[in-house]
Amino acid sequence: MTRSRPLEPGAPYRDEREGARVMLERLRAQNDETLAAVWPAAAQVYGLRAGRAAAGRVRVVMGATMFGLAVAMMLAGNSVGTGTGGALSAVLLTAWAASWLADHLARRVAVGELGRQLARARGDGAGLFQALERERAFDPAAWLETEMVRSERVAAAWSIAGLIFIAPLTIHLMVGFVLSGFSLSLVGYDTWIVLSAVLVGHCHALGAILAARHVMRLPPDRPVDWGAGNVLGWIIAMSCVPGIFAVGVPVVLVAVTGLFVVYGGLVNIEQRSSTERLFFAHVAATAPPRA
Repeated sequence: MTRSRPLEPGAPYRDEREGARVMLERLRAQNDETLAAVWPAAAQVYGLRAGRAAAGRVRVVMGATMFGLAVAMMLAGNSVGTGTGGALSAVLLTAWAASWLADHLARRVAVGELGRQLARARGDGAGLFQALERERAFDPAAWLETEMVRSERVAAAWSIAGLIFIAPLTIHLMVGFVLSGFSLSLVGYDTWIVLSAVLVGHCHALGAILAARHVMRLPPDRPVDWGAGNVLGWIIAMSCVPGIFAVGVPVVLVAVTGLFVVYGGLVNIEQRSSTERLFFAHVAATAPPRA
């Protein structure tokens, strides 16, 4: 019978994998305890923000489609707003319904997506020792805080971009409907959409990009509406070409409408974000500290 040789100094123990497995289970149990305390609140906030981001994306796509169709009709030789059959107005109104649906659908799948991101961060599917190192470095509270900041910025950026694309023309439609004695038709309003596409369509597109970029570049400690006046100022400046040559009317309309859509929109988005931020912070403060 052969006697086993004693382990040399520095040689790995034969139960090294078992020890790593026990350590991994203990770390995961500790992190799971922290996650359990804050996960419902995080999932709720993340879902709301994912919904707003999805709604914003739909508004951007449909708003861009509407303006693209308007320009294409002009280039095809159609008179301003004629021969459209109300199609442009229909796209505008459909954008609101489609974005509402996207909002609710995105909320349903958002929690699963957050869970998959969490699994990747914790090293699920990795080898035993790699998973152990990831779990040691993983801080549940810090990871969720990072995701909350990121989701807030993404939701705000898509929300304001979507509003800039379709909210001004929606406001004009409602005002025109009232001023016409409720006789304005969608076919007639297509003329206004085509004129808007020609005179200030670039303000909608570039303004949406500018506002979204501004929000995404804000430091984490800045509110979403910080610098909203600067964003509005740049959009008004963009409307001067060619609006200043049309007796300044487009510039005035952009300024007045932008005050509600851009400035008011960012303030409203910040109010929502602030409420969610405070809610999550309150719940996170009650979570057990990481061992």
